[in-house]
Amino acid sequence: MPEHKLKKNRRLTQVGLIHLGRYLRWLRYFRGWTSVHDLGQHIATQESQLLSERGKELYIDPELVPGISGPQINRIEGGKITRLAIDQLLLLMDVLDPINPQTSIPMSLEDLLDIATGERSIEVPPISND
Repeated sequence: MPEHKLKKNRRLTQVGLIHLGRYLRWLRYFRGWTSVHDLGQHIATQESQLLSERGKELYIDPELVPGISGPQINRIEGGKITRLAIDQLLLLMDVLDPINPQTSIPMSLEDLLDIATGERSIEVPPISND
């Protein structure tokens, strides 16, 4: 049987989740979303539109998909979660279009998960409340 070794940690860490949350908060402000409630409503609207068009083909009842609430976004940004819902992270990625703050290079799902597992660190500029 072939032996494949793990390349890196795949378990979320509390410190990693705090760093991911801090990055997502910075990204939200950077993209112009000062209100988590407005962002959550925008995501819910976009998701509802998508599912009204494609829900049947995907076998998803649009009434059952809650989107992401403002309080849930707050919990993610505060690192106050024990599990990271990949679907919620993907929704945030679609709307916020993650980039590296230093290089402006787009970030992938793997990059964000590496932050959450502590395999990657990222420094974010202070949030300015212009």
